[in-house]
Amino acid sequence: MSFELEKFHKAIMTLCGEGEKRERLIDAYLFCIIHIKAENLPKSIQQEFNKLENNLNYIEPSEGEGRVQATVNSMTAEELDNCISKIIEIHENLIRTEV
Repeated sequence: MSFELEKFHKAIMTLCGEGEKRERLIDAYLFCIIHIKAENLPKSIQQEFNKLENNLNYIEPSEGEGRVQATVNSMTAEELDNCISKIIEIHENLIRTEV
């Protein structure tokens, strides 16, 4: 299993864990996905990965708050679900490329 696939697998496990959905998404990104570099992913996945990163990092944080936390906390329920679905989709695509 590649480093990237392992990190996405851990992100999925985090998303399935205990706690509020927003916190699980923040944790999945900060503890797993943030360590992945787009250039280390298959070319077919890089654009979607960059889009996911942008969707999780676009709000300027308030004092004492990180950019990812500020962004996720400002998301609608639909935006939150879309980011989670994108993580699952990228994970599935990584599995297919490694088989």
